[in-house]
Amino acid sequence: MLKRVLLICLGLVVAIFGVAIIFGGPRTPHPMGSITDPFDSVDFSDLPPLARFTARDGTKLAYRSYAPAASASGEGSVVLIHGSSATSSSMHPMAKAFSAAGFTTYALDVRGHGGSGRKGQIAYIGLLTAQQTYQQALINRVQVQANRYADTAALFQALGGGWQEAASR
Repeated sequence: MLKRVLLICLGLVVAIFGVAIIFGGPRTPHPMGSITDPFDSVDFSDLPPLARFTARDGTKLAYRSYAPAASASGEGSVVLIHGSSATSSSMHPMAKAFSAAGFTTYALDVRGHGGSGRKGQIAYIGLLTAQQTYQQALINRVQVQANRYADTAALFQALGGGWQEAASR
């Protein structure tokens, strides 16, 4: 009798696995409206293309770069990092606002999101260190640009560039 019950249980388990194999396992869940609905009205036609940065492990990590508006004076730079279920494109409206205000803006695709790998495929054990290094590289790049602008301004001032220090007026 016990043998018969075990065989029936085993048969049920095999049948359940067979049905799961034939009809497929769990499906990818539908996007949550509370996350995706706010972006329905966003115009992505001017979304900058993805640029790539090669991490220490050789992985290509993606980001978008927004130059400051021509009519704005260069104020500095901003690095935007999306939420856990998003990509750099979700930062587009905010990046455009910072750009219009005169900031050079970078929107990152962290590992496993957007152009930085398949979602859910974060197989790199040094993830936090790699992200920190990536962000530091972007900050260094922005600092180099800022230094270049400061040097250019100093050169123009040294050549009689047409402005005076506020204290000397």
